[in-house]
Amino acid sequence: MGQLFRKIIQWIPLLFFAGSVLLQFFVILSGARTTGVLRNFYWLEVEGTGTIDTDFGTTRWTNYRMCNWENDELTNCKGPQPAYPFSPDNNFSDGENRTFIPSDFINNRDTYYYLSRVGWSMLLVGLVFTVFSFFSTLLRIFHKWKLVSGLNWLNSVFAVFFVALGASLMTAAYVKGRNTFNDSSDFYAKLGVKMFAFVWTSLALLLLSLPIFCFKKPISSFHGGPGSASHDDSVEYKDDYIPPATGDTYNPEPAADYPPTQKRKLNFFKINRRTTVED
Repeated sequence: MGQLFRKIIQWIPLLFFAGSVLLQFFVILSGARTTGVLRNFYWLEVEGTGTIDTDFGTTRWTNYRMCNWENDELTNCKGPQPAYPFSPDNNFSDGENRTFIPSDFINNRDTYYYLSRVGWSMLLVGLVFTVFSFFSTLLRIFHKWKLVSGLNWLNSVFAVFFVALGASLMTAAYVKGRNTFNDSSDFYAKLGVKMFAFVWTSLALLLLSLPIFCFKKPISSFHGGPGSASHDDSVEYKDDYIPPATGDTYNPEPAADYPPTQKRKLNFFKINRRTTVED
């Protein structure tokens, strides 16, 4: 039962990493194409942007482009560009009525610009480390090399760090942008629920894998596995035993030839029997 439990514990992190990799691929590839499933993934959707630029009645921001959303299709896209910046002051630079852009996007242009671009870059780095973690976890199951275990742990920590950083930066940029648009009566903005659900769920899966790495050895010890303690509590050790010095040879006294019934008795019975014979 203990062996089966340890095997299950070994495969759980692999499943978590596989799920996290899949979700992160969807996040990173958002906006790479304007057709298919990926067109439904976006960070922010804003209605009313036609007052700024008539080509964009309802605007969606993705990782690679900004597009007009109309009749369930993406049209009039700007891009494609990896880590497409979320900065309405830059995005609508050709707009006929740029005066309708909320002032916060102009006064804090760099904040939105760099939060979105750096955030996407961190997510990309996090995806790379998550893929490394997946394969190192798979290798760790079949090979108990200490080097593999160390790399597995290191990759996992880096994956959590960069995905958490990227998710935080992207959330900060687009939540702040949504609030800024909604502060104006001319716009209605909403976040892309699927996108944020995917990115934060991928981070949650990574975080769930870390405790298993931390407690895997104690769990194995509890079930008598390789990590268990070697001390046997059933063995009593004498406190007055002094090991021989280096180079000395330990020569115990030969045991007396007692009847078989006496040999099976405890030590103090042997001593009492010998004392009785000598007397």
